[in-house]
Amino acid sequence: MKKMLALSLAAGLVLSLISLAGCGASSSQEEESAAILAQQQDVAPAPVTEVRIPYQADDTLNPYTCRTLQNYYAAGLLYDTLVALDENYQPQNRLAQEISLQDGTRVEIHLRGNAEFWDGSLVTAQDVAASLELARATPRFAPGLAGVSSVETPTDATVIITLSAPDVFFTRSLCFPIVKAGTGEAAQPVGSGRYLPGDGDPALFTANPRYHTPVQNVKTVRLVAGSTLEEQSYSLLEGELDLMYSDLQGDLNLGLGMGYRQVDMNNLVYLGVNSGRWGLDQELRGILSGLINRDDILRKAYLGFGSASTSLINPAFASVSLDSAQLDISLERINARLDELGYAQRDEAGYRLSGGRRMSLTLLVNEENAARESAAQLIADSCALAGIQVTVSRVPWDTYAAAVAAGDYDLYIGEVKIPYNMDISGLISPNQTFGTGIPYDPETEAAYAQAKAGEITPEELDRVLQEKLPVIPLLYRRGILCVARDFSVNMVATGQDIFYNIVDW
Repeated sequence: MKKMLALSLAAGLVLSLISLAGCGASSSQEEESAAILAQQQDVAPAPVTEVRIPYQADDTLNPYTCRTLQNYYAAGLLYDTLVALDENYQPQNRLAQEISLQDGTRVEIHLRGNAEFWDGSLVTAQDVAASLELARATPRFAPGLAGVSSVETPTDATVIITLSAPDVFFTRSLCFPIVKAGTGEAAQPVGSGRYLPGDGDPALFTANPRYHTPVQNVKTVRLVAGSTLEEQSYSLLEGELDLMYSDLQGDLNLGLGMGYRQVDMNNLVYLGVNSGRWGLDQELRGILSGLINRDDILRKAYLGFGSASTSLINPAFASVSLDSAQLDISLERINARLDELGYAQRDEAGYRLSGGRRMSLTLLVNEENAARESAAQLIADSCALAGIQVTVSRVPWDTYAAAVAAGDYDLYIGEVKIPYNMDISGLISPNQTFGTGIPYDPETEAAYAQAKAGEITPEELDRVLQEKLPVIPLLYRRGILCVARDFSVNMVATGQDIFYNIVDW
């Protein structure tokens, strides 16, 4: 499916926000949500014992075959993982008791001894190995597991994974669901998660008494059918749901009486640059990057749901202390530098000339994505201030993807969900997925390999990437967790697991 391609070009962000004004969410809408959340936190109601969440009845709850995001997160309650990623993308052990990484390539996993499936059988290394094979064949998990070379199970409680190249971030990829070997192809594989499927009622989950960390209060999770995000948001407003999550790739009606919070995702929105066009070398890429008002794009095109960034590394990574993003624009300095580079002459319209021709670039954007269309126009407006003409070309998906693969573009706006092990290899060298116009730079590739091997820090890699700019980062998008007014729990939600701490609610 198109939505599962590495270059994510699904339908864009379209929020129908009550009290939405102009190009962004109004302050009254933000204040309303903040007031609701504050009220929920201040009041100490009776413990929540049941939670109602949305799902799609025509989709499976098998984490390896489900198509919809809501069903994927619901299935996450039924199936446990070796690790879960916290709010800062750091792996926290679940089924794994201990994980060691030797030489960056040998991952040794010891399973906890009290991990049981629903049927009472122990979770074994063989179950992990079988689940790993399923995950490597599933688009949702495969990118982060691409480096797996071999898997061994020397004991029932030990798994050894050998990687084809060093990757000190690989343990973040161990968040794929573990199912009992031989059941992975079933509509309902046997799991070992926090909840059990209800007897005779697939829309009712009950707390799993065998789970290694007992559920404290929420003993029941009830699934409420709803086909669209808009239907689900109305169900929340009407008291039929307690919470719902959206990655903001579809229509969502966020109305009054609903609290919400943003959830970090690893989705990078970036500007692809064809360095073979117009002599767009490293310095000119830096000038283009410096012209872009990322805060403006975040606020107007993405309604504030994200984090503006000049880095390819997600600023949400707590273990990475990145240099402060240089988001301020110095138009006077940029204009002076362009003059120095030989682009001082302008035509009657005020655009710069290069070799007697107007300095003009075409920015390719998928016409099915409203947010990226808006961002493209904002970039064009910013470049015009420095005398660079940028024409936005809105084209269908097929035309867009073919142009990127063939290198038939000057600029394009893309989005990619970066694997949790920080695999950005596709963004730093030419390829058909992310652009044949990406410059090949041995220093960039060497720094990336060193960072993955743990020989240099992510901060050091970031400095190289911000200097070389193989692509120009714009922002990291965020999802949204909507909560009913009368629902109050101490909730931690992550992009990997929106029910991250449900056992403690």
